[in-house]
Amino acid sequence: MLIWGRQVMHRGLRRRIGNGENVQIHNTNWIPRPVTFKILSQPTLLEGASVSCLINEEHKWNENMIRQHFMPEDMERIMQTPLPRCPEPDELLWAYDKQGIYSVKSGYQIAFHLKFPNWPSTSNSRLTEWNVIWKLEIPAKIKIFMWRAAQNLLPTTENLWKRKIVQDPWCPRCGSKGENVFHALFACKAAQKMWKLTDFKEDLEHIANQDMLSVLQGLMERRTIREVELIVATCWAIWHSRNLFVFEKKNEDGQISVAKAEATVESYRRIKAPQQQDNPPQAAATQPSWKPPPEGWFKMNVDATIKTKDQMVGLGTAIRNHNGEFIAAAMKKSRYYGSIAAAEAEAANWGLEIAENAACIPLIIESDCQDVVNLITKKKSSKVEIFWTISEVHERLKRLNQVTCQHTPRSCNSIAHTLAGLALKVVEPTIWLETCPTHLLYLFS
Repeated sequence: MLIWGRQVMHRGLRRRIGNGENVQIHNTNWIPRPVTFKILSQPTLLEGASVSCLINEEHKWNENMIRQHFMPEDMERIMQTPLPRCPEPDELLWAYDKQGIYSVKSGYQIAFHLKFPNWPSTSNSRLTEWNVIWKLEIPAKIKIFMWRAAQNLLPTTENLWKRKIVQDPWCPRCGSKGENVFHALFACKAAQKMWKLTDFKEDLEHIANQDMLSVLQGLMERRTIREVELIVATCWAIWHSRNLFVFEKKNEDGQISVAKAEATVESYRRIKAPQQQDNPPQAAATQPSWKPPPEGWFKMNVDATIKTKDQMVGLGTAIRNHNGEFIAAAMKKSRYYGSIAAAEAEAANWGLEIAENAACIPLIIESDCQDVVNLITKKKSSKVEIFWTISEVHERLKRLNQVTCQHTPRSCNSIAHTLAGLALKVVEPTIWLETCPTHLLYLFS
C-alpha cells in the first residue's frame, strides 16, 4: 500500500521553482505541462544539472542558454514559468489541481487511472468538465470532433511525429511551428486569417497554448453559449480546411470556411427548434456600468490583454475618485507566462504600486478576473506559480490601510481593458498622473 501511494504521489507532485537549486533539470517534475511535467529534450548539460543553472544573476531565465540546450517546445514552457523577484525555496505542489493543492478526490482519480489506465473517467467533476462540449446545441459530428481535440486525439503533425509516423512536427500550412491542436485551430497563420473574419478575433488575445477543454471553459466565462457553439463550429471548419490543404492540396477561401460554420450551426438550430424562428430573442438586458467609489475613496480598475503570437501581455490601470474624475492611468507591456490569471494578478500588483506612489488611499481595486479577486481577498489560496505575484500583492496590502478588492463585470472594466490593449503597442511603461492626456479623454468622458 505504501509503495502504491508513493507511485500516486510521484505521478501527481510537481516542483514550483523558487531558486531551482534542489531541482534537477531532467529527472524532476517541474515543467507546468500536464501529464509529463518533465523536459522532453535530450540532455546536453552535465548529468544532474539543477534548474538554478538556467537562471541568471538577475533571477530571470537565461534565454540564450535555454535556447541553446532545449528544443522549442521546452524552451517556450520554461520561459513561460514565472520566477519570484528574489530567490525563494523550491516548493512541492499537486499538479492535478488548478491551485496546486492536494485533495483525496484527485489523488483517488490518479490512483484509479494508474490501476486501470484504459478505464473511462466517470467522476462527477470530470463529467461536469466535459459537459462544456456535450451540452452545446450543434451537430454530433462537431461535438465529437471537439471532444477528440480536447483529448489531443487529432492527427496533428506533432502527434504523428511523436508516434514516428512523420519525420518532423512542423505545421504543414505555415511551417513556422510544431503543429499541436492549439496551433492548428488558433495559432496557425491560416487559422488566424479565418478568425479575423469572425466576431471572435479579440478572444484569441485571451487564450494561449492551452488544451482545448481549458480554452472552452475560459470562453464560457466571456461568451454566451450560442457564441461558443459558433466558435466550436469554426474550429471544425478550420480543421476541415486544413485537411483539404494537406490531403488534396486545395486552398479553401477563409470566407467559405467561416460561412460553412455559420450555416451548419444555423441549419441545426432551425431543425432542432423551428419555433425559435417565430419568436425572436428578447433584447439583451442592459449591461451594468462603472460606479464611482464612496466619497473620499479612490477606485482602481485593472486588466490584462494577451497577444499569444508575441507571447506578450498588456497591463492597464485606471484610477478615479468619487466624482468619477481622472486621477491616474498607466499601461505597460510584460512577458506572458502562460496563464491569464497570472497576467491579471500582475496587472493588480502593478496597479497597486502606482496607487501607492500616487497616495490614492483609501482604495477599491476592481478586476474582472474572479480567480484573482478570490486569491487577493484570501477566499482561496494557491501553490502554483501565481503564488509569487499574489504574495507581492499581500505584502503591499500589509503596508497600506483601507484597501479592498472586488470583482466587476467586463462592461464596468472597459477603460482598463482598452489601456491594456494599447499597452501592447508601447515599448516603455507609461504613467499619467492628475492630468489625462488628450488622446485618452474619450475614455473618461
